[in-house]
Order: sequence, then structure tokens, then C-alpha cells
Amino acid sequence: MLACGKYNLVHDFFKKVLKSSIPNALTYKVLVNALWREGKTDEAVLAVEDMERRGIVGSAALYYDLARCLCSAGRCQEGLTQIDKICKVANKPLVVTYTGLVQACLEAGNIQNGSYIFNHMHKFCSPNLVTCNIMLKSYLEHGMFEEAKGLFQEMLEHGNRVSNKVDYKERVIPDIYTFNTMLDACVMEQRWDDFEFVYKQMLHYGYHFNAKRHLRMVMDACRAGKVELLETTWKHLARADQTPPPLLMKEMFCMKLEQSDHAAALSCISSHHFSDSQVFSRKAWLNCFKENTHRFQKDSLVKLVCEGNRLMSRSGDSSQQLISVALALALAISTLLRPISTTALSYPPAILPPLSSSPPPPPPTAALEEQLLKKIMNALIGAGGDFRGWAGLLSVATAAGLSVLPFPVDGTLFIPGDDALSHLPTATLEFDPFMIPYHIVPQQRLSFSDLQLFSTNTRLPTLLPSNSILITNNSRSNFTIDGAPITHPDLYLNSDIAVHGIKTILDYSIYGSAIGIGSFPPPAPQAGEEEVVICGGGRRRSDAAASCEFGFQIIFLVVLFVLLFF
Repeated sequence: MLACGKYNLVHDFFKKVLKSSIPNALTYKVLVNALWREGKTDEAVLAVEDMERRGIVGSAALYYDLARCLCSAGRCQEGLTQIDKICKVANKPLVVTYTGLVQACLEAGNIQNGSYIFNHMHKFCSPNLVTCNIMLKSYLEHGMFEEAKGLFQEMLEHGNRVSNKVDYKERVIPDIYTFNTMLDACVMEQRWDDFEFVYKQMLHYGYHFNAKRHLRMVMDACRAGKVELLETTWKHLARADQTPPPLLMKEMFCMKLEQSDHAAALSCISSHHFSDSQVFSRKAWLNCFKENTHRFQKDSLVKLVCEGNRLMSRSGDSSQQLISVALALALAISTLLRPISTTALSYPPAILPPLSSSPPPPPPTAALEEQLLKKIMNALIGAGGDFRGWAGLLSVATAAGLSVLPFPVDGTLFIPGDDALSHLPTATLEFDPFMIPYHIVPQQRLSFSDLQLFSTNTRLPTLLPSNSILITNNSRSNFTIDGAPITHPDLYLNSDIAVHGIKTILDYSIYGSAIGIGSFPPPAPQAGEEEVVICGGGRRRSDAAASCEFGFQIIFLVVLFVLLFF
């Protein structure tokens, strides 16, 4: 009847018992509960007084229910008077009784009375963890953050005083519920200093980072300026030998990149294995770079590419995450540079070849692009160990479907060997992206035999405005440009592109400033070979579809930057 809320039946039953016999303590307990639920506090008090006049000894449960009834009605002082009666017959610990009274006040929405009883109980017994957690949550629910913070500090102090097993019974030490309650409140109030303190204390007490519970909190705190928490979480997961969540890893990566710590940024990726290919796909990384562009310095992505290639070359690391980042970097840089017009790369009239009036040839199919990439890759591998690092990147680009050479492309590329960077002074490793266009001669496909037709001190135009390459020795056995020997002439040749391997990186700050270019006599066409004509000191095909017009796209520069120099 009581459980079903049929309180009228409870009263009818009690009256029938009174007529036939003397009600026992249990009957009075049911009556008190019915009156409590009906909000008839005075009647509940009178019922217990009637029981005592009849000489019936009440149970601890009856007095406990009456005390809770009084506390829920805002009469906590009267409720506390029932504790003496409870102690005479009770077997359960006193702390449980006080906790029940506190909870009755809080359930009635009276935080002041609940706080009063909580403080009053310290005179007779120490609150346990359940009592403290109930009070802590109530403080926070009623907007009393400072009171909750004070209680939390007391619990931490108790934890610092524990020295033996006996102390665990007397001291209240915060548990994971305590920490999560405080963390939730700090986030809601946006009190990030307090959040940082509570979060670090949670880890200090041996509780672990829970991605489902804490990841979003930590990310919000980082965006609010508490970036140290990201580092703290990362170290905690490393000590626990746990793999960080992808979102945490990407944020750590961006933070290190923002701090210009490129090695640490790549270490975040290469030191862990992630099974979710969608999260670490090329598209996902590209979106990540676009969304965080405002955080990076102007040359951060460029330097990251340099560090990434050094890492892969040194350790043979070919993790899918690192590869995805490398490819996304090329796309990200090209996306950022795409608004730059190629017309900005202007050259003096003495260097530019005459423009053809013929329309540019149509772009080749994807199959032809892939075929060319494979040919260049095979040429680099066939050259020995000097170019295998770049061949590997070309292979990755091909497998990933990245179009790194948009056509039409006409030009000559000078590729330094893998160990070229190791011979540079440390300061030079802060790489200058202008070095890349300096290694490309546009609109002129110059084979090694073509190069030999130039005289010493002849200059070749480059994609770096107002800078040209100097032929310092044109002998076949020791042909040098800017003092760098050509170690692998005609590394790759087709009708549009010539690739030559060189020993060292060309330095435009030493050789590149002078302008002007010599000319050479046109070689006689061989049988079966298409006729060539001089074009600004180089040569071009007489095919009507061919053009000496500047055909290099800005993406080509970017990816060459990724593939060739790093």
C-alpha cells in the first residue's frame, strides 16, 4: 500500500490495528512514512509521541525516518534531536545517519540546512567519502563553487596526511567521482586555472585519463590557453603505455608545429600506430592543416617537410601516418600558395624565350602522368643509393594517387644527392624555399649534350626571379654549375623534361644574382629525330602543339620542394 502510494489504505489499516491490538514499531514506521510522503510532518511527530505514550520502543529505522521527515520539512534542529534516540537502539554507524539527514535536506532543495548538518556532524563523527561527494555535488549544483572548492581542498589535505592503513579509515581521500565532479564544474564555469589544478591532482592520485570523459575537457582547456595540459596528458599516456586518441595526437602535433618544434611534431605521429585510416587519411590531414593555418609560422610547413624527409631517410620510417602527413603537406602548401599568380615569376627580356602563338597542348591523362612518375622513379633508383629517398617518396605519391606533375611541363631539373644536406652548415638547414625554384630551368629541356654546347660563364634562367645558374666548367669530364659537379647526367630524359643529378645544393646567394644568358649553336637533327630550333638560348620542339610558354604550375614547385630537397 505504501509503495503503491495508497496512503488512505495505510491509514485505514492502522485504524483497524488500533481497534484489534496494539500496533508495533514497524506499523508506526509505515504510518510515519505515509505521513512524510503526504507532507504531514506534524502528524508524523504526533504519531511517534503516541507510540511512546503506549510504551512501545521505537526502532532505529523509525526514528531515522522521522528525522529525515523533519529535515526535509526544513526542521533540521528537531531532526537532530532524534539522533540521541537513534544512538540508543542503532547498530549502523553514526555517519550513515548524518549522511541520510544531509541528503534529506538536499533533496528538499535546502542547501543551507544540508550544509549546517554536514558541519554539525564533525563534532560527533567524521564524514565519509559518500557524504563529502554528496555535499560537493550539492554545492556545485547550487552555484556555491568556492564552498565546493574548499571542501575539495580539505579532501586533498586528508590525502596528503595518509601514512598508514589506519589513516585510510579516518581520512577522506578523493576518488575519481570527486575529481570528475570538480572537472565538470570547472569546465562549466570556465575556471581554467582551477581545472588545471584539479586535472593534475587527478593524475597525481593515480587516476587515469579517460578519453570519453576527459578528452573534450582537455581540448577546451588548451584552446583557453592551458596548453601545458596537453603535454601533461601526453606524458601520462606515454608512462601508461597507452595510445593517445587521434584528436589529442593531432592537437599535440599542431601545438609542437606552432612552437616550431618540427622533430617533436613528427615524433607524435611516428611513435604510435593508429588503426583508424579515415582519421589519418590524406584528406583528414589536409583539413587539419587548413583549419590551423592561422597558428603556424609562414615557413612552418616547409620546415616540417624537411624534418619529415630526414626522419624517413634516417630511420627508414614508412608509417602510413607519416606518409599521409607528407602528402597532405604538399597539398596544403599548394593550397595556401594557389592564389599566387605565376605571372609574378617574371624574367628579364634577355632571358625569356619567345612565346609561341600555338595553343598549349591538352593535359595528359592520369595514366600518362603515372607512367612518367614511374619512369622518373625508376631512373632515380637506377642511379644507385644517392636518390633512393626521393624515389621512395615518388612511389608513395604514385600509390596515393597524388598528381605531382601537372602538365604541360617543359624544363630542366637539377637534383642534389641524398647526402647534400649533410654537408651544409647547421644554419643553412633552416631551409630557404627560394632554393627550390633556383634548381629549375623553365621552358628549356636541356640534355647533357645540350648543356655542353654552352660556354663557360654562360647563365641559365631559373624559376627564381632575377637569378640564374652559372656554368662554371663545361668540360664533359667535369661539368659544373655554380661549382657543383653534375654526377648523374641525363638521369631522366623525355621530350619535355631533363633531370640531372648534382653533387651539392646550388646556392643562389653566391652565384645567382648576375643576369644574362649565352647562346649555343643548334645541333644538327639526327635521322628520326624531330627538328629543334633555338629558343632563348635553349631549344624547343617545332611541333605546333609545343610551347615555350611558362608551363610550371605552383604545385609543381611545392612538391619538388618536398621530393627533391628534403
